[in-house]
Amino acid sequence: MKSLPPKINEKLAIVPFAGKSMLPLFVPGDQLLVYFFNHPDKPKALETGDLVLFKTDENWTVHRLMASQETKGDRGIFADDKKSHFWGRIDGVKTQNKTYFWGPSGMKFKKVTAALSLESGTFSKWKRWPALILIWTVIKIDLFLHQVKESEAD
Repeated sequence: MKSLPPKINEKLAIVPFAGKSMLPLFVPGDQLLVYFFNHPDKPKALETGDLVLFKTDENWTVHRLMASQETKGDRGIFADDKKSHFWGRIDGVKTQNKTYFWGPSGMKFKKVTAALSLESGTFSKWKRWPALILIWTVIKIDLFLHQVKESEAD
């Protein structure tokens, strides 16, 4: 993501997603609902598993918060360097004509997904592929639990 679009209101914006690091949760073309923090260096309480927006050089990045401000894409092998500034938290997504909203409390299984994401960060194919399959399964269940009826999404 190169630039952010105008905000919906003071704190919320729809941000188009591009990239592959968060597959299968987000795919290119998805629209993320981002809650922006007042001060990037002092975000609201974040927990392991929350999805966060931060800036790296010229790019905006969305990854999962692992522990002590380390982040990692669900599909990635390595965790990112520790971040000191988080600009926002992902509270929902619109994908393939379906809308999912989990809000500030985050996805129900975010800590499980974070733990599985750490397991997927291994070079052993015997650990990596089962972990990725479990991540996909947990994410599908979580999205099912957070699906918004189309009449509520408009």
